Amino acid sequence: MVFNNFLVSAEILLMKKLYFVLLSLMITLFLTSCVKEYTCQCTISFSGKPGLPEPYTKEYTLSNKRKKAEKECENFSTSYIEDGITTKEDCVLY
Repeated sequence: MVFNNFLVSAEILLMKKLYFVLLSLMITLFLTSCVKEYTCQCTISFSGKPGLPEPYTKEYTLSNKRKKAEKECENFSTSYIEDGITTKEDCVLY
């Protein structure tokens, strides 16, 4: 009888440890953000003079957390004027 009680309490202790390890693992997985690959698509357009090239698109691959990738992609967006030609680069994360 004493031996059976010892086995039962050992099994319960083992189950509690297993539940604790599984719970810790699940919490870790859910609380960490995943680093993924995102595509930053930039459309470059020109204006200000006749005969300028048609708008075209460039793509960049970004590996980061979503919020950081969004900011990084936004930083690619720019606009400047040189010799009367406005170059505009609008970037969006996909």
